[in-house]
Amino acid sequence: MFENLGADKVIAGIKEALAVAISEAIEITGKTDGFLANELIKIGMPAQVRPFTDSMRAAGFGGLVDEFELSMNRAAEESAPLARDVFVTTIRNMTVEDAEKIWRGTDKQAATSYLNRNCSEQLTTSFAPKVTEAMSRNQVTKVFCDLVDKVEGIPLVAGILKGVDLESYTVQQALEGLFKVMGEQEARIREDPAGTSSQLLHSVFSRQAFKE
Repeated sequence: MFENLGADKVIAGIKEALAVAISEAIEITGKTDGFLANELIKIGMPAQVRPFTDSMRAAGFGGLVDEFELSMNRAAEESAPLARDVFVTTIRNMTVEDAEKIWRGTDKQAATSYLNRNCSEQLTTSFAPKVTEAMSRNQVTKVFCDLVDKVEGIPLVAGILKGVDLESYTVQQALEGLFKVMGEQEARIREDPAGTSSQLLHSVFSRQAFKE
């Protein structure tokens, strides 16, 4: 069936599916509360700090904890639309062999997984400055430093906070969130290609197309 459809059509379909998934993921995440209100991708305290969050709240610093989490999520939401060009440029280099593996497989998020697996380093390098700028506008580092100062007297906590690479953490979480939502959108496209109003996606991903 791959041969019947034609390699050019399949790779075009894979790329279009990714482009649509990217656009929809950005629309979902790149708005107020796009990250914050979505428990699947909400950026919380770094993992090494999370066990001490209750101690910080008990000590009266819950407001600062919430403010810090809010600032990170706002930075991710603001930077999400800026990822579009980075993602679109990256998928242009997909080969016919890559497209065939993605198309023949049973994973409904295979294209997103391919992008994540093969392009994460490049995406991180390109996307990091955009997130860093958004962090600055949302005062993420300032709020974090205020939190570090306030919890100085809580045993262990201040030292752990000071060891956090804040920029890397926020960039990583923002990208992971985008990939998660993108994967959901890709799966939706594969399950209902007719719902996209794209003849190309319908012909490449319809159930008939998978029949050998």
